[in-house]
Amino acid sequence: MRHLEARDPGRPKVTAQDIAAKPDCIYPLVRTHPDTGRRALFLNPKNTKRVVRLGASWPETCDDPAPPDGLPTDADGVAFVKSLAQRVIDTGVYAHQWQRGDLVLWDNRQLMHAAAPFDADKFERLLFRAEFSGEPVLHWPIDAPVASLTTRPPSHPLQSPCDFYLAARPESVAWGYIDPKRGAQLVVSDGATVAIDTVTSGGPACLPCDEEGGGSAGGGGGSSWQTPSALHEIHLRVQQDRIGVHVLTGPVFVRGAAPGDVLRVDVLEVALLADWAWTMSRPYGGALEWRQPPHLRHTRLDAKAGVARPPWGGELDLRPFFGVMATAPPVGFGRQSSIPPRNEFGGNLDCKELVAGSTLYLPVHVAGAMFVVGDGHARQGDGECCGTALETCLAGAFRLSVVKPSVPPSLPVGGPRAGVRAPLARPRAETDGALITLACAMRVDDAASAALEAMLDWLGELRPALDRRDAYMLLSVAGDVHVTQLVNGTSRGCHVVLQKRCLPPADGEAGPAAAVAT
Repeated sequence: MRHLEARDPGRPKVTAQDIAAKPDCIYPLVRTHPDTGRRALFLNPKNTKRVVRLGASWPETCDDPAPPDGLPTDADGVAFVKSLAQRVIDTGVYAHQWQRGDLVLWDNRQLMHAAAPFDADKFERLLFRAEFSGEPVLHWPIDAPVASLTTRPPSHPLQSPCDFYLAARPESVAWGYIDPKRGAQLVVSDGATVAIDTVTSGGPACLPCDEEGGGSAGGGGGSSWQTPSALHEIHLRVQQDRIGVHVLTGPVFVRGAAPGDVLRVDVLEVALLADWAWTMSRPYGGALEWRQPPHLRHTRLDAKAGVARPPWGGELDLRPFFGVMATAPPVGFGRQSSIPPRNEFGGNLDCKELVAGSTLYLPVHVAGAMFVVGDGHARQGDGECCGTALETCLAGAFRLSVVKPSVPPSLPVGGPRAGVRAPLARPRAETDGALITLACAMRVDDAASAALEAMLDWLGELRPALDRRDAYMLLSVAGDVHVTQLVNGTSRGCHVVLQKRCLPPADGEAGPAAAVAT
């Protein structure tokens, strides 16, 4: 603080009373991760000291004598600073030592001094007293390489530039559940772009094992099939808590998101991480509940040609999307299976409309929204009738933005995005050309009714002068009711699609209404 005051004599002085009024850290700096059981770093301490490098055997040897700065050699110091600098560039988070045996991550983008917010344009980052305003803990495995987890490899298939990157690894995924108490794997600002890798589930038996794509209980992946190394590591090391079937990457904490808000998820790009997909029908599974033994097939994916080549012949156009996109459930709901989709937070929606270029709106129930994604599909039909799609490993580029209740939706005819009014009772989506409402229920009829009512509500927000009875007729002559999925546990899904060109003009907008399809 003395350095800051010297740089800016007009800055308010920080008194001992100001400092004493700030709360101390209530979290241990190094704890066992509740989901993985690994020792992890936690963000949210007070009073920085110095940046250090910790030996490979830390923290088991943390009581052994060590140089004060923790850097055994100049070469080690240079390597550490370079990797640390890369992490700061990628995430805005850097590490320092609190006391011997403790390493702490700080978020440099929301730094608060005792007297006033930190002015990044005026002051350099100094390792002195500093605090944070209400950030969550951020789990970071202490034995994980820094740069390799925050920098996309040169061969990564995503082309979109992104502010952040979250790799799929044993620590960053949850197998089969969505939990409001699971620690954030990444903290981003409102409106940030994030690249996220996902891997498919199904276990080793669903991996292709021979040149023809056959599967067996041995699993493991044939040499001619492109399989991300992360998939094998996750299948090997993530053995607990598999209450559902999906491997979900995250959660991502979005600053500014609070209960009652809406998380806007712009799907900027979706890319294949594997050149194969699996599809399986199981005994009593799917919509028909066939009494048949398991039947597993593998399909070749040609990203360059944009087609899938199933083993029964022919070609299918690729339309990759994520079957699961969700915010965290309300805290009181506890840990939820990833299988049934939920109106409250999304989840396993399996909506094939959510390809690159679409936008999904999800209700927010906890601070930060806590976004998770997974269940990559190379393509899927409405209903997903046998229980699986072309299941594969995908990477996605997303823009995560917060919609506050004070922001009204607006859609001129021909406008790109309508937006929504927070809060939401269930997910909504849109593309450049269409509005989409989604709903889940135990019965298809109930899901369809809820999706229709949601579309009527949305039309009422976008076109207040439109009588609800007329809007109902508009849906009858121009809207489409789709069965999203029939197979996700006890929850059936429907979605309603209305082309934006069919909307009447907005209030005060010149020109006749667009023609309505008959």
